Amino acid sequence: MKENKFKTINKEFEFCVVGGGMSGICAAIAAARSGVKEIK
Repeated sequence: MKENKFKTINKEFEFCVVGGGMSGICAAIAAARSGVKEIK
């Protein structure tokens, strides 16, 4: 069996923004305005 070099973290999310381009920023703003809580 091959050893995993990465740490695995399991979490549940309501919303996930991947990327910080114009679409990602707009998606994050829309999510914030609709009340989705951020990850801290």
